[in-house]
Amino acid sequence: MDFQFYITEEDYLAFNQYSLLNSTAGKRSLLIYRLCLPAIFLLLVLFSIMMDEDLWFIFVQIILSIIFSFLFILFSKRILLNSVKGTVKNYKKDGKLPYPETGKVIFGEEGITEITTDMENRKNYSQIEKVCVTSKGLYLFFNCSEACILTDSCFSSQEEKEQLLSFLHNKIDPSRFFY
Repeated sequence: MDFQFYITEEDYLAFNQYSLLNSTAGKRSLLIYRLCLPAIFLLLVLFSIMMDEDLWFIFVQIILSIIFSFLFILFSKRILLNSVKGTVKNYKKDGKLPYPETGKVIFGEEGITEITTDMENRKNYSQIEKVCVTSKGLYLFFNCSEACILTDSCFSSQEEKEQLLSFLHNKIDPSRFFY
């Protein structure tokens, strides 16, 4: 089975959003990111207490810290995703995209071959750590920094996508599939 792919900026951002929100490393990064500003505010309040600041000043500082921390935690996911979007736009402006725009993925009996204009990459099925089936497509993770993105536009029909999934179920341990 072989599939032609065309990855758009939106596809790549959807993939990064999925990775950020569903991977262990992504969840940990988001948690640390969310806790940074509240931790800084806590240190500022403790510093003010140690410096014997006016009680009214400390009270106002605590209230403002709580408000800003709550807002930051509330919007941190969006801020982080927007920073990814900005990074991709900068790469695009420089002409160095972090993903291949077009290519071909061939699923053979022994493994997967991904062919783009710049490279040819072969992987055994045993090297696939995770297969994620999303509403946007299929993500095959080889490690934390390497994945194959097959958007739904790669498939001529839902049946073709199901055929590929059935084929992959025969080649890969079912515990590696995530829906």
